[in-house]
Amino acid sequence: MGLISPNEMLAQGIEMMLDGRDPVTREDWQVLMNFFAVNMQPGIAGPACQLMAALYDIPLTDEEIDDIILFQQAKLN
Repeated sequence: MGLISPNEMLAQGIEMMLDGRDPVTREDWQVLMNFFAVNMQPGIAGPACQLMAALYDIPLTDEEIDDIILFQQAKLN
């Protein structure tokens, strides 16, 4: 995936993972964070996912985000 804006990344995640509906639950945000983590380069996934969480007030802890990133990176190896 080439460089896209955070807004575009969020919009793509909502369309692909939530069938276009707005995220409401923690589970919705977990699904989106998994989408973000798998679609970012491994070297920048941590800071980029933390940035997404800050930009969109995603109700996940830093530890939850780190766990999602580790889970997705393990699947890629």
